Order: sequence, then C-alpha cells, then structure tokens
Amino acid sequence: MRCGVIVRKLGMSRVFNDKGEHVPVTILRLEDVEVLATKTLEKDGYSAVQLGFGNKKLKHTNKPMRGFFAKSKTEPKKNVAEFLNGNLFIVNQKKIKTPSLDSGCLNGVMRKKIIEYFKFFPEYNLEETTISPFELLSVQEIWLTNSISGIVPITSYRNKKFTNDFAKIFINFLNKKVADH
Repeated sequence: MRCGVIVRKLGMSRVFNDKGEHVPVTILRLEDVEVLATKTLEKDGYSAVQLGFGNKKLKHTNKPMRGFFAKSKTEPKKNVAEFLNGNLFIVNQKKIKTPSLDSGCLNGVMRKKIIEYFKFFPEYNLEETTISPFELLSVQEIWLTNSISGIVPITSYRNKKFTNDFAKIFINFLNKKVADH
C-alpha cells in the first residue's frame, strides 16, 4: 500500500548535528487534511480517496463545490486532491494527453506499455502535460489505467457522458499483443 502526506513548504533552514556540522532542512507544515469522499471500484469504477485541506470562506466557493462540501459534511476547502493508484489518459480528436511523471503519476508497467504502443497508432498524437479539471469536461474519452485493472474507460464525470471508442480499439490491440506472445 502506498501512503503519503499533504504538507505546505514554508521554507529552508539548517540544523546542527552532533559534530557541529550544519545540515540543510526543509520546513514543512502539516495541513489539516480531511477525507471528503472515497471512490470504490464497485460504485465508481476505480478506487481513490478525495482529500481537502486549507479552509476557505463559503462566499468564495462556487455553487457546485458548495454542494460537494455539503455532501461530505465539511467546510469548503482551498485545495482538493484525489489520490489513486493509476494513471489518467484523455482522448480528444486524435490527441491523447497524460500527466507527466513529475506531476505524481505512477511510472508503472501499464503506463509504459500504453505509451510504447501508441507508436502503432501514428494518427494519434501523445503528449505528456498538465491536464486541468475543466479540460476533462471537453474531451471525448477518459481512461484510468493500472496494471491490475488495465484500461478503465470513464463513462461520465459531472453529468458529461464519454465515449470509449478508441479505448475499445486500444484494448483489443493490447489483448492481441498478449495473445501473440
């Protein structure tokens, strides 16, 4: 099981060890983190936990997010993060995007194979870049991937329905690759 913590970097300092040598240290502040929601494979099609930290005033929170925080019975948060064991791919008009590894994606086998096998689909352009939550509402397909579940097409997000046409093609391609070995 992977674990982690959400902290805010306050700055740098130094401490002295027993020999009198200074050692650089990073000063971190542990935020008041609350679990806002949990996603399950059975109900949502993937496993994840949504966390919120840093309170903000209700008047600075839009109506959809007010509903989200009311459902989770918490005060509005400045930051919301979702943690899952997998990777995200979005497809829109022959362009495929996935977050880069430095954004926290898993450098797993499934991600590597998907990226490697995109070379067999030259009509598609793959880009490793930042994906905004707003961009999720304008794409044709969203996939979550990991080595246990494989490619899991997301069918809806915030009342938007997604196709899974290319996901089906790509899954069939992967299945054929495995069968040929």
